[in-house]
Amino acid sequence: MPGGRGLRFGVFGHEGIEPAALDVDQATVERLAQEDLREWAAWANEPIRPYLVARAMAAIYCPVQLPDEIQSVEQAQDYASQFARHWRIRVCLVLSRRISIYYQADGSIEEVTEAVPGDEPNQPYTLIGGRRCMVRPTERGIARDQVRWCGKSRPKND
Repeated sequence: MPGGRGLRFGVFGHEGIEPAALDVDQATVERLAQEDLREWAAWANEPIRPYLVARAMAAIYCPVQLPDEIQSVEQAQDYASQFARHWRIRVCLVLSRRISIYYQADGSIEEVTEAVPGDEPNQPYTLIGGRRCMVRPTERGIARDQVRWCGKSRPKND
């Protein structure tokens, strides 16, 4: 194990359970960890339609669909930069489940991020009632959409 530390489980909310306490051998732990990694990689590599996440105000993020005529990564990047500059807000261009590009309000790139297994969603989100979500305007007000990560919706502190 990296750093010489053994693997510990968090089971039923109890952190730090040793695999031996569950009668699980190290080979099984490693096999299951590899299966989880393969599942995550398969999920992360599934194509998605790129979209923007706009920062409406502090801690409030809204999804914005790209226009249908946007067909390339370069066009999406140009659109994201222009959108940020026009509205003078920070935006995140979610290109895939792995890669996101964050833009400052002046349209310049702030950072490019890559998702890793077991980490937070690779896009901005709002935490409401322990759930990751974004808000979007509707004809009747505001709707809350839960952010799905690794095929599941889960509270932030899993």
